[in-house]
Amino acid sequence: VFSNHALRRLQERIRELQEENSKQQKLNKEWRERRKQLIREKREMTKTIHMTVFF
Repeated sequence: VFSNHALRRLQERIRELQEENSKQQKLNKEWRERRKQLIREKREMTKTIHMTVFF
């Protein structure tokens, strides 16, 4: 059994962790998108390099 004070602290900590988790998920999504963009750019650069080498 928790005291009211301990219960409030626990609920606050849960909210903090939920917010932190949400921020991390957003950052992870942004980094995944950035990674995909870099992969696309690399692929395009590789194509460009191959075209200039063979022509």
